[in-house]
Amino acid sequence: MRWMLILMLVGCAADDDECGDTGDAKTFDVHTRLVGQFLDPPDANASSVQVQDGGPACPWRTIENAGVGHYTVAAHHDRFAVAVTCGTDVTVLARSTLDFEPLEVACFANGPASDGFEIKAHSDGAVGNSKYVLQVFVADQPSEKHGFFQVSNFFSWRARGGRYDLVALGHAGDEDLDAPDRLHVVRKIAAADTPDLDVTPADTADWLALGPPVTVELKEGFEALLGYRTSGGTSVGLGGADAFSAPVTAALPTWPAAAAAPGDVYLQALFYDDPSFIYSLEARRESPTPTAFDLQLPFPFQILRDTETSFLFVRNSPADGYVLSCNNGDHVFVTDFTTHWLGDELRYELPQLDGVDYTECRFWDGSVRGHRSATETFRATTHVPN
Repeated sequence: MRWMLILMLVGCAADDDECGDTGDAKTFDVHTRLVGQFLDPPDANASSVQVQDGGPACPWRTIENAGVGHYTVAAHHDRFAVAVTCGTDVTVLARSTLDFEPLEVACFANGPASDGFEIKAHSDGAVGNSKYVLQVFVADQPSEKHGFFQVSNFFSWRARGGRYDLVALGHAGDEDLDAPDRLHVVRKIAAADTPDLDVTPADTADWLALGPPVTVELKEGFEALLGYRTSGGTSVGLGGADAFSAPVTAALPTWPAAAAAPGDVYLQALFYDDPSFIYSLEARRESPTPTAFDLQLPFPFQILRDTETSFLFVRNSPADGYVLSCNNGDHVFVTDFTTHWLGDELRYELPQLDGVDYTECRFWDGSVRGHRSATETFRATTHVPN
């Protein structure tokens, strides 16, 4: 593959036309939220928000919040970037005025919440011969799936308000995690009611047998997952299969038709991890009804470290954007840039930001993301060689 290298003039003075702030501007809202405590994360101010109006040679300036968790960016040029610092974590969003994705950054909470409303679920352990399997899902926070014997179990989530769908997946009579499961769904639970729901697996009308299976054929090294997302936003893992040691043909269950509601969607996912742990691939699909499992993985993604602060990557398929990340101890740096921002360039230079030191970032990961249709997406991730 022929390489075309276009150098970014980082550190050189940019002309006024590239970085000036005269003329009309498009405004964008940067939204920061505190995640890790509530099902409905609250707005939270970042430690610092810096903006670059124009290309990568333009200066960065700090902006003030325009209300808790909101910062207004005025972009006078096609390209702009936002750097959000939360504690020791820094996230850079490099965007174009042609992009329409929301500018949102998650700031992670240091500890669990003690206020708000608590949603609870429990199982008293009195199931048949007292052996059972249980897993509970609310929003995007599932419990672990475990087999139990004469054990009571308790689950809890916190929310500031709103309504949520709770889904319990399990069966009575044994502790086999692979045995056929039944499902119980309770929709639109009000957090303000502080419910405590009994999710003890039982052979009752509330617990429904899972739907007809979908056949999944996997080559060696592949993994598949089937799931469901309710109209209320709760994601449920229905089953999976892996072919880590040999090819596999499996039958994975679907959502029971009797439990379906308008707005629910089926989820399919296919994964592959390189045996040498260099790269990983994934493809995902959403559909209103069960469909054949025929997902296709993307090509591996390649990115090279050119200098201490610059990277070169190969484009081998259409993409929506790229991510570079470094996680070293208590320091996390993530830069997320779209193809509209990148243009035709193949080199990415790390931004020179106040308070950011890359010397501890010895190991980097890179990923590419894209879509094949409105409902099918892909991602390829790789370790960046030093």
